[in-house]
Amino acid sequence: MPLLWANRWLLRYCARTTDGVVPVSGENQSSEASVVPPKLRRISWFSSIISLFLLLAGIAGFVRGLPWVLEGLGRVLVADEPLGEKRESLWIVLPGDHRRQPETYDAVAEIARSAGAQRVVIFSRVPTRVELLGIVPPASELAKSELEKRGLSSESIWIYPVSVFNFWDEARLLKKMVNEPKVSFVVCVGRFGSRAASLVRDWLFHEQARGAVRIRGIPDPRYDEKNWWKNRAGWKALFWNYLSLFQLWLFGEPEKFRPLSVDEYESWAIELLFGQKVNDGMMNFGVEKIRSSSSIDP
Repeated sequence: MPLLWANRWLLRYCARTTDGVVPVSGENQSSEASVVPPKLRRISWFSSIISLFLLLAGIAGFVRGLPWVLEGLGRVLVADEPLGEKRESLWIVLPGDHRRQPETYDAVAEIARSAGAQRVVIFSRVPTRVELLGIVPPASELAKSELEKRGLSSESIWIYPVSVFNFWDEARLLKKMVNEPKVSFVVCVGRFGSRAASLVRDWLFHEQARGAVRIRGIPDPRYDEKNWWKNRAGWKALFWNYLSLFQLWLFGEPEKFRPLSVDEYESWAIELLFGQKVNDGMMNFGVEKIRSSSSIDP
C-alpha cells in the first residue's frame, strides 16, 4: 500500500513538472498518464508490480506463520517442568479435579513407572451431590481403581484422608508434606491449567521448597498446545484457562464453594415448595410428603 501511494504521487509529480499545471478536475486527471514520459511510466508500472508482490508475500507469510502464533498462545498456558532436584523418594500427586479419562490415568501411570515413584498421592475434593447420592463414584476412588488396573500396586496408592475445596488447599497440604527433606513431588495437572498451578506453587512455597515440587501438564486426548485451534473443545479450554489465569493474577485465591449436602438440599427444596423453614423434627415428614406427592398411583 505505501508503494501504491508513492506511485500516485509520482504520476502527479510528473504531470506537474511536464506542463506546470496541477490537474484539479476529473477530466484533467484522466489525462495524467498522457503527459508522463514513457520511462517514468515504466517505473510506475514496475513499482506497482513490486507493491502487489509484497502484498501477496505478506499475506502468505501471515497465513504460514499463523500456526506458530496460535501455538504460542497455547504454550503460555503450559508449564511442563523437569523433575528437578533428586531426592531419595519421589511421589506423584494427582489433584482432585483431574479429568476422568483413560488417557489421564495412562499418563500418570507412565510417569510413575518411568520416574520410579514410590507413591501416588490422590487428593479428594468436597464430594458433589451426585457423588453423595451414590450416582457416580468419588473421583479419588475411581482414580485409584484405574491406576491399579494399569499395574500400580494398591499399597503405593494413597488417597489423602481430608477433602479439600480447590487446588489452593491441595497446595497447602502439599506444603506440609514438603517439609520432609527426603521426598520430592511431581504434580500432574491438566496441560492448559499447569501455568496457573505453577503460579499457585510459587506464591505459597518458599524458594527452597519449590525445587522439590514440579508441575507436569497432562495432555487432553482431544487437543494440546500444538493443535487446539482445530478442535472446539480446544477453543473452550483456551478461553476458560486464560480467564482463570487472568483472575488468578488479578484477584489471587478464589472464594471457596461447597455444594449442599443431601440433607441441606432436601431442606432447601422443602422450604422452596412449602414456604417454611424446616427443622430437624420436620425433616422426615417433609421428605415423605415430597416423595408421596411425586409418586404415581397404580
